[in-house]
Amino acid sequence: MAAIEAFDAFLARTRDATAADYAVELARAAEQWTLPADKMATEFKKMKSHILHYYEGVHPTSSFVNAGGQVVDCVPFGQQPTVRAAVAAGQELPLEAPRPSSTSGHQRREAAPTASLCPEGNVPLVRLTLERLIAMGTLENFFHKSPPPPASEHTPNSGRHREHH
Repeated sequence: MAAIEAFDAFLARTRDATAADYAVELARAAEQWTLPADKMATEFKKMKSHILHYYEGVHPTSSFVNAGGQVVDCVPFGQQPTVRAAVAAGQELPLEAPRPSSTSGHQRREAAPTASLCPEGNVPLVRLTLERLIAMGTLENFFHKSPPPPASEHTPNSGRHREHH
């Protein structure tokens, strides 16, 4: 198993990344999502900027690889990007992560294995990488969690589009 890239090294690699470094991935995404190559270059810049902004002020205490093979960083509750955004927007939040509710047994069982790998006061945050974002074609697709387009235009359901509710 490959070693987990240190968080600071991951950020430095992301900061230094160029579209040329990801030419193969960008071309693959452009083809898969039927996007023009110049759009992918613009999207790459947006994706890189989003990741760097997302991780401003984040200092994980540890990291691990989850069952799906993704790197998960254990982040102090107050450093989560969503918590920081809520505080910046003037919302009042607790100073520490809420404890799982005893009435939500199913959710607690589902979250417990991953959450228990982080030290108390930390929450698991799947690492957001350029590779993950590029695979979605555009930043907008990533935020909408759009399914990938069919691998071939000759698949039976290629004419269907997912509706967003």
